[in-house]
Order: sequence, then C-alpha cells, then structure tokens
Amino acid sequence: MNPNLYNNSAVDEYLENALSTVDQNVSNEYWKQSSYNGSTGFSPAGDGPWLWVITSDFLYMKNETIDMGSNSNSSGIDILRDICDWKRINPIE
Repeated sequence: MNPNLYNNSAVDEYLENALSTVDQNVSNEYWKQSSYNGSTGFSPAGDGPWLWVITSDFLYMKNETIDMGSNSNSSGIDILRDICDWKRINPIE
C-alpha cells in the first residue's frame, strides 16, 4: 500500500532485498536501511513521506449508569480498549 505514491529507488532496492533474503539478520539490516541509511529513507529523518490528511470525530452515546473511567485517548478510535474496567453505577433518580 502506497497511498501517497512515495517513490525512492534506494528505498525500493532495500525493501526488495529485505523481502528476498532468507537470512533474518540480513533482512533486518535492509529494513533498517530502508527507513534511513544516513542520507535517505522513508523515516522522518529521510524523506518523511507521511502527511496527516484528516482527523475524524466520532459520536458515542452511553447509558448514564456506565462509568467508563478516564479515557486518555482523545481520538475515540479505541474507546473499547478498557471495557473490562468499566463499572455500572447507580442510576440518578
């Protein structure tokens, strides 16, 4: 997947080599080099091809008798991650 059409022949070569070798240590070194080899790569130290395009807001509704605790994740994407810690509280009368 390459949604921003990133193109770097040096990185492509490292990735191809990483995928084609059978030696795990050699493969790991190619992966590292594809990230940044001292002058180029796909990491922020190199080309940094990632671009944040959108922030999504989600609407969640919950029953007022559920205490979800403090959710430090403001994006709402992983709202169910601590569901085992939720508590039922007495309803307001």
